[in-house]
Amino acid sequence: MRRSTLVSSAVVSLALTAVANATPVTITYNGVSPSATVSLSNNSGSSFSNLSAGLVNLTGAVTNPVDLRGAFTGFCIDFTQAISGGHTYTDFNTATLASAPIPGSGMGATKADQISQLWYNERSGLSTANDYAAFQVSIWEIINDSGLSLTAGTFREGSGTVRTLAQTMLNKLGGTGGRTSLYAIVSSSVQDFVVPSPAVPAPGAAGLAVLGFGMAVRRNRRK
Repeated sequence: MRRSTLVSSAVVSLALTAVANATPVTITYNGVSPSATVSLSNNSGSSFSNLSAGLVNLTGAVTNPVDLRGAFTGFCIDFTQAISGGHTYTDFNTATLASAPIPGSGMGATKADQISQLWYNERSGLSTANDYAAFQVSIWEIINDSGLSLTAGTFREGSGTVRTLAQTMLNKLGGTGGRTSLYAIVSSSVQDFVVPSPAVPAPGAAGLAVLGFGMAVRRNRRK
């Protein structure tokens, strides 16, 4: 049991190290779907703007890290910047979620952890357009406000079903429970996105990889 734990820890550590190091990424932005129109304020309710919120659809170049090639999805973490549908962008990089979005100093570890818990709690259960929109609004609330209320504070959502769903999601974030490993893909010129970290290899495969590494080290020591 101890050996299995050490193997898994080693693989996770390697995966997170790779994400922490900025890797160039080329993506094509294919729009937001499923989605719903939401009314948002980022100035404590002084004014509201209608935005499309939901699942972001992206296509990655073959030169990207494996998990970012072909069609994949994520959620926006930077609604103040625009991005154009059907356009390909070559200036993205991978980054830790806590250090995103850019420009700026990043959301920090606490907010990144809340999004990780939100993802663990809700992501697999999203099905309707309102569900996806509520999940996206919840992410924006976490990043752009000091609290978790959509009717108070700097960031607010107008009214209706999406706000009710999002507030229910936010109310579950008590600091306990599971977390999903996430990271960001960031650009200084357009919107940034949160995506799940690459899947950890099965224990058998991971064991063989680490075992092979250990054998190589031992052979080198004998020389």
